[in-house]
Amino acid sequence: MADTVSQEIGEGIILYKKVEPSFQNYEILDQTNVYTIETKLDKEVDILVDITGSEGASLANSYMTTKTVKLRPFAHEEVAQVKLFGDWLLRIKFTYTIKNAAKTQAIPKSLLNQQLQDGPRPNDIPSLIKFSKQLFETFPYDIMPLDAIRKKLREAGVNFLDIEFPPVDSSIFPPSEGQPFNQPIVWKRPNEFMVVDESQGLFAPEVFYKKIEPNDIKQGQLGDCWFMCALASLAEMPHLVERLFITQRYNEEGLYRLKICKNGEWMEVTVDDYFPCTSDGGPIFSRANGNELWVLLLEKAYAKIHGNYYTLRGGFANEGMMDLTGSPTECFDFEDPQSQEQISNGEFFRKLKQFDESGYLISSSTAGEDRWTETGGPTEQGGLVPGHAYSVIQVKEAYGNQLLNIRNPWGTFEWQGNWGDQSPLWTEQMKKAINPVFGDDGTFWMSFQDFVQHFRALNVCKVSDWEEIRVKGEFSTKISDLDSLARSRFCYEISVAQKQRVLIGIHQEDERIQDLIKRKPYIAIGVAILQRNARTGSLDLIYMKEFSAERQVELDVELEAGDYLILPRTSGCTMKRPPGAKGEYIKLTDNNSDLHPVADLCVRDIFRRLDKVLINNILEYSEFQEFYGRLNIHLTEDQFNKTISKKFCNNDEGGINRRGFVEFWKDAVKIQGESTVWRMFEKWGYDKDLYPFESRCFMLTIHSLKPIAIQIEEATSKKDYDGLVNQIILEKFGEELEQKPNVYRLLNKFSEQSYTFSYGLENLTSKPIEVTLDCNSSRNMVFSETSGKVTKVVEPGHIHFLMHAEAAPGAEEFARGSVCTYREVY
Repeated sequence: MADTVSQEIGEGIILYKKVEPSFQNYEILDQTNVYTIETKLDKEVDILVDITGSEGASLANSYMTTKTVKLRPFAHEEVAQVKLFGDWLLRIKFTYTIKNAAKTQAIPKSLLNQQLQDGPRPNDIPSLIKFSKQLFETFPYDIMPLDAIRKKLREAGVNFLDIEFPPVDSSIFPPSEGQPFNQPIVWKRPNEFMVVDESQGLFAPEVFYKKIEPNDIKQGQLGDCWFMCALASLAEMPHLVERLFITQRYNEEGLYRLKICKNGEWMEVTVDDYFPCTSDGGPIFSRANGNELWVLLLEKAYAKIHGNYYTLRGGFANEGMMDLTGSPTECFDFEDPQSQEQISNGEFFRKLKQFDESGYLISSSTAGEDRWTETGGPTEQGGLVPGHAYSVIQVKEAYGNQLLNIRNPWGTFEWQGNWGDQSPLWTEQMKKAINPVFGDDGTFWMSFQDFVQHFRALNVCKVSDWEEIRVKGEFSTKISDLDSLARSRFCYEISVAQKQRVLIGIHQEDERIQDLIKRKPYIAIGVAILQRNARTGSLDLIYMKEFSAERQVELDVELEAGDYLILPRTSGCTMKRPPGAKGEYIKLTDNNSDLHPVADLCVRDIFRRLDKVLINNILEYSEFQEFYGRLNIHLTEDQFNKTISKKFCNNDEGGINRRGFVEFWKDAVKIQGESTVWRMFEKWGYDKDLYPFESRCFMLTIHSLKPIAIQIEEATSKKDYDGLVNQIILEKFGEELEQKPNVYRLLNKFSEQSYTFSYGLENLTSKPIEVTLDCNSSRNMVFSETSGKVTKVVEPGHIHFLMHAEAAPGAEEFARGSVCTYREVY
């Protein structure tokens, strides 16, 4: 017997599904799903049926994965039959468009020069998207004052819709993934899903209502508990949340601007107030208690930076805390031998208590994989969720008991063991000393001993009233004419007036950002601090962070009064096309004249390289002229203002913003053709498949309690500080691999976190020798030079750096081999 279920997918639109098992002699046909829609509306409705991303599924009588059905008013008709075969996986989505008979809005006079023909139809998102694209085509709202945007919206008679992150499926998940959620998703504004009932404490929508609390946060179906944990940690200090919101009041235009520190750089993010919701309810992802918007807006702004909501699945709370505070972070792995030793001797708890007393944000994560949603729950481990992130909100010690107060961002599933809410260990004496608050709110107490047993890592975000320095840097293979080693394009001199603690970070672009990992996976980075001798001017290496292929590396050090050189470092081994990467045909623009996602990524990367040390997200004439200079095109400032800036930017500041720069490239494809644009990419260091081989941007951050002066100097082949640091490292820490008596010693420094080997050679003779190091017998390794072979001249009595070699990314095993030969130089 056929099984029929129904669901209202929109007001007055009901979807019926009937499952018909296969009774035919087709062994692989499992069943047929028949979908019927009943509409109770007096308007025509277009239904789009989409099974993209399904496996073993097909639309009956069609080889396509989508179909559109037009329904008359008050219709009740079949819209699709889906055949399911074998081990099928069905991802089906129904999208409806109501044909509204209302008159189109009149066009304001202020917009006539933009040739807008019709205003958007009310509540018609596709129509509003089309209208907004025309409205903001040459209006860079991401850098314009909010009042200017509001004026534009009032003149047009519309609410704000962010055309850079529009309310469409691709803002939720990558098209290649298919619909990953088990229910239809529709975009709604707050007044469409928030119910106002003051008797129930539900007041009119606001960004914040009364005060910000961790319990405001309710995680949805996205799997971003790490980010929710970061928000919950911030909510312990409400001012840290408030300072992220440039727009702090609800507004009918739906226009909001926030600040987020991504890749070490504070950026302003402008978003609308369309949120992914269930068809018959509210937000499917995060939300807040009541009618507050702050959680929804922060998650949306964060998703926009990364490309879509789906990219936020899975992560570490310290990354979220860094992005939301801009402060240095530190992560402790409980399985690390050093951490285990500190846990055993009591040093770790003392350090943890000091972090708490300093007001730092602390979070921790349990071992395992989080397979739970808010409707499920753990069955063991005392109520802790495996693979889940928690906030540590207090660290206390009383009568020999070391305790932690911990919060689950879900607001449920509490620890049920010793020192839990119902534990008999809570004597009156301990209650008076600790003053615990019990309740079913996801907050609980736990002993330090149980904590290190059930949790796997601790994240610390060092928030304080820091003095901040943030400057953009670049690793480039074009610094020296003598080799192709990647070096920092800039070196940074700092002056410290008095002894103080200084935290230094090097930040590369987050692989989580959509499509970034395809062309720009993490490279091995490090940082060195050299102290300048006040009398002789010589430099001595005093601190270093070894190479690590991570999002950022940081040093937390005490510096005496004096002058120092900070040198960002990289092995550069993966700053090139990956070995064995397959060629792929990339058409630079699609049928809508939009850039291919990888091409768009490269254009934005070039913009970031041009928008140098002073970061204002606008290319001035001098910066754009550098871009043209690479293309052997001369451009006067007058030509720039009249032909480039006027066409691709419409703001009082002049110059071109990021979106205008993308439009410039799209225009170049249209007018000059793809072959010309491919040559432009080549000139800027991208190969035929748009792999970058010349440059990587990074951010240098310096945090201190007292001001520090900084000077920035461009590196040259004559000032090879990178070579000096490599030489000092080999001299101090290098291990001997091979020795030819009285001729040379081959040295190596191994960086364990990135599996990087740094080779150098010491000349033991009284004459210069020419040395050739050949590492091509290695297996599954990549090199800092173009090939695994390098030849250098080494002066007598000197140590000379030769090359870096590194395990290839993703390699399960590798083997290192090297052959060293020499000859005397006369």
